[in-house]
Amino acid sequence: MKRFLSILLVLMLLLSVSLPISASGSKIVDEAGLLSERDISILENKAESIAQTYQMDVVIVTVRSLGGKSAQAYADDYFDYNGYGYGPDASGIMLLVAMNDREWAVSTCGDAIRTVTDYEVEEILQDVAGYLSDAEYYDAFDTFLDRVEAQYRTGIDREKSDSADILF
Repeated sequence: MKRFLSILLVLMLLLSVSLPISASGSKIVDEAGLLSERDISILENKAESIAQTYQMDVVIVTVRSLGGKSAQAYADDYFDYNGYGYGPDASGIMLLVAMNDREWAVSTCGDAIRTVTDYEVEEILQDVAGYLSDAEYYDAFDTFLDRVEAQYRTGIDREKSDSADILF
């Protein structure tokens, strides 16, 4: 019996290490009230699908105020302290929009740092900016998700190509 319990414990430990770890919370957090429930549901499903496919989280958070923090510090802390990310390095990306402060930021963590470079983040933000300026929040966030998914796909393909080059 003791041996069985030991084996069971080891199996449980191995399973917990090998499974992706992701935030249990919502991937679309609209504290600023910019979206309808239907919009949140659609975006949530899309973000969850992207995260599952690429094993890197994608999160959108809107807040009214940054509470005295910089947008980047708020985004980094929000991602870290709310359990987002996949795997041991908590891979993922988050867009933060602070309405009263009229600021935004993108936080990347883990593999997403290499997959979505700073240059690519700037490109994504340029695509999103017009929608945010026009108060077309759903379109802004949908575009963000589309661009992140494309970048995840491109970045992973690039990493596979780089790995193949090393072999020859």
